[in-house]
Amino acid sequence: MAQVLTSYSDSEFKEVLSEQVREVFGELFKNTKSSGEEPEEKIRYKTREETKRLLNVSLTTLYYWEKAGILIPHRIGRRVLYSIEALAAAVEKQKGHSI
Repeated sequence: MAQVLTSYSDSEFKEVLSEQVREVFGELFKNTKSSGEEPEEKIRYKTREETKRLLNVSLTTLYYWEKAGILIPHRIGRRVLYSIEALAAAVEKQKGHSI
């Protein structure tokens, strides 16, 4: 993103975010189906780092989204994982709200 986020109106920001998420998820699903290296069941969860890169946000933002109930993490020991379904649900949930 070359522009500063504060230069977007709320509706423009939502549209840009939606486009980015659709693009990333489209690539993600295309790559998981065609790779053949791992069964689809193994690619159902993403780490915090992968999620951060996927949504193009900071770890702090992920933390605040968890606290606000936007993203629901799965914790296994010290690991924090997000299901692909939870990420998609969070994006859908945010379509009607300001971020």
